[in-house]
Amino acid sequence: MKSKKSCTLIIIILLFICLNAKGNKNMIWEITSFDENKVYVLGSIHAASDNLYPLNKIVEEKYLECSQIAVEADITKKQTKEIQTFLMATSLYEDGTIAEHISENYLDKLKNICKKYNLNFDSYKNYKPWFWAMTLEQIKIQHTNLDFEKGIDLYFLKKAKQDKKEILELEGLFEQISFLSGLSDSTQISFLELTVNDSLDYVEELKQVVKAWKMGKTKELDFLLLKEFNQNKHTKQLYEILVVERNIRIAKKIGEYLATGENVFVIAGAAHFVGTESVLQILRKKGYFIKRL
Repeated sequence: MKSKKSCTLIIIILLFICLNAKGNKNMIWEITSFDENKVYVLGSIHAASDNLYPLNKIVEEKYLECSQIAVEADITKKQTKEIQTFLMATSLYEDGTIAEHISENYLDKLKNICKKYNLNFDSYKNYKPWFWAMTLEQIKIQHTNLDFEKGIDLYFLKKAKQDKKEILELEGLFEQISFLSGLSDSTQISFLELTVNDSLDYVEELKQVVKAWKMGKTKELDFLLLKEFNQNKHTKQLYEILVVERNIRIAKKIGEYLATGENVFVIAGAAHFVGTESVLQILRKKGYFIKRL
């Protein structure tokens, strides 16, 4: 069923995609509260290859220290009919097609990308720009050497179920669909245009991200991940919604976890931990002590 597959797509695409290797530093931080409670946050890898594993020893050790894990959305959880219905209701035009909402230039580009990746344009023509953008991201990743089944989120979710650890959600699928479908028409179109333009040199840019990840260069990751959002007012609005507003909510959740006194292992997209408005910066301003491991 297309709607069921699409639900999983929404979860995994929203997050930063990269490939790990033994580098100079790890994308994991220890957050300590005033009461000396601890939470560990890991920059997420949602699609990877076999050489990701085994993970760095410090990552596995911190996981073992925690009784709970928290992910942006639990992709192993059975999707309800309500979620599937909500997705279809918010991703499809009631009448008309994508061709009526984007420029002829981008429509041609979109059709060419569909041909390149053997995607049937007519099967998706009734979907809105935000859903098109998510679909194209999935298709692009499928044509690299990365595999969602080998992603770090799924790795720890399976591990947590086996170890009988409690699984928490930072957001959940309903919330993710809501803020994507809630984008204005113009911002959705900008989102799609960014994705279409990025398709032209996606593999090369991914290599640059991988290199920065391996070297532990958070400033370079900041530039590579966020540079496209500075193009115009619509892409800046997209940045506010997809990154900044989510960072604020994630930081709030981490604060709540710290208040419980339970050690929680938090897994979120690495893009949330780089830049001047990152989750780490928000927590630092609130007075929490942050240490990179």
